[in-house]
Amino acid sequence: MNRQVFIKKLLMSVLSFSFLSFSAKKRDTCYTDSDVEGPFFRSGSPSRLNLSEGFKGRGKNLTVEGIIYGKDCKTPIENALIEIWHANPEGNYDLTSDKYLFRGKIYTDKMGRYSFETLIPKGYKDGGLDRPKHIHYMIEATGHQTLITQLYFQGDEKLKNDPFVLQNKGYKRTKQLTPISSNEFKIRFDIYLKSKI
Repeated sequence: MNRQVFIKKLLMSVLSFSFLSFSAKKRDTCYTDSDVEGPFFRSGSPSRLNLSEGFKGRGKNLTVEGIIYGKDCKTPIENALIEIWHANPEGNYDLTSDKYLFRGKIYTDKMGRYSFETLIPKGYKDGGLDRPKHIHYMIEATGHQTLITQLYFQGDEKLKNDPFVLQNKGYKRTKQLTPISSNEFKIRFDIYLKSKI
């Protein structure tokens, strides 16, 4: 093999490796980061689209919507199971009632879309932690790793000191509330799952 052919093959190998490395990094960056499950998960929550059913208190209405994407970061996942739970507008979790307040299960449609109604949660103190407001997610889909994560809200002052946000890159899952009226808001949270290993 002469020098010119060797250099040409070497350059092709380097370019191929660089492209593959770039592609891998690009794919890795799309995945949604995991977060802690926390101590307030309850199994057995009902399938429903309105998590605030049965709550007699007051709060600000919130519509949460998004798309669940698969391992290639662009294909929506149909029939993914999403389990959701969060604190009420007073900062409390329903840990015992048969109403499963602010808890529920939903499934994505054929286009990978999901949507649910609830009330904006309040942050709370848990031991020595002063947690920002957030919504817990657990997502299961065939051929993908189960993801436990949390959605946070932009503008919450507690975000900057929360160890879970800082440790788990929660800033990537901090989304902006869009006002619809004085008491109605909307937020979008798209989620990207990893392939099952």
